[in-house]
Amino acid sequence: MKKLSKTERKVLDALVEDSSKRFSEIARELKISRQAVAYNVTSLKKKNIIKRFTVDVDYTKLEIGLPVLLFVKMEHVNIATFKEIMEIESLMENPAVQDVFTLSGVYAFGVFGWWKDKEEYACWKTTLIEQMKEIKSNGPISIYELDEYSIWDFYKHRGIFEVPSNILEHLKEKKP
Repeated sequence: MKKLSKTERKVLDALVEDSSKRFSEIARELKISRQAVAYNVTSLKKKNIIKRFTVDVDYTKLEIGLPVLLFVKMEHVNIATFKEIMEIESLMENPAVQDVFTLSGVYAFGVFGWWKDKEEYACWKTTLIEQMKEIKSNGPISIYELDEYSIWDFYKHRGIFEVPSNILEHLKEKKP
């Protein structure tokens, strides 16, 4: 573990907040010289604490749609229940739904889809939940939790601020 000076910590915090800030802006905020900021950034790079500067892109504004991974936690899921889930109209007949897959462990199943925008996705999700609540093959099912990630946020959540280009290309190919 590398120990940081107070100034290095403050410079790092300023860059984490906004990596596009000029050294002169950071210097003004921290009341140190621009050269001191540059020296500390160089020091942080040499220590491999700063590896690179990236751009945090809001992909939803690029009008390429909203790819979403949805993971569903449920109780009372057996084969009969899952077969009924796989027959739900909003899952099987919606062109935005690209893939439905079973999972072992915490989640019962997952869905990958590519919607036009957040509103279209929210409407679809509401319909899916309503249709799932109508399943009665093994008694009423309880949906514990829905974990959802736009693909863009899925990577950010894991500390990756740039979607790998090979995955981005693959997603564009699957786009409806």
